[in-house]
Amino acid sequence: MKIRMAEEKDLEFVKGLYKQLDILMSTYFGKIMGTGPIPEEPHTDEYWNNYIKGTDGFILIAEYENKPVAMSLVIKQDSKAHLEDLFVLPEYRHKGIAEGLVKRCKEISKEKGYKELCLNVLANNERAYNLYLKENFKEVVRTMVCKL
Repeated sequence: MKIRMAEEKDLEFVKGLYKQLDILMSTYFGKIMGTGPIPEEPHTDEYWNNYIKGTDGFILIAEYENKPVAMSLVIKQDSKAHLEDLFVLPEYRHKGIAEGLVKRCKEISKEKGYKELCLNVLANNERAYNLYLKENFKEVVRTMVCKL
């Protein structure tokens, strides 16, 4: 497995992976809220390029057997970095890829001078929650939602 910073050549992969993530997330929140899927507005190429160039944060790409199979997006939030998203293609899960991405996100965030790396994790995602605990993340806030 290789983890590297995203490059312009990765734009289509990132957009495709994010589309899968948006479908999963909109379905998840739609079930919780009883509304059905809630589609996200697609991000522009300019949005993604700002992360690829490092302007607003950074994107990491994980390759498995020389093929991109996962990504993480870290965004700048004042003096903190926020691990906004991490997604591994389903057929490549349980191979240590997510763990590798989290470790690298922490390293790069520290190198860039951030004092903290924070994230949100879905309440039903026990595997991710346990991974983050293993990587020394601490639960600080719980977010709850009420359908109106």
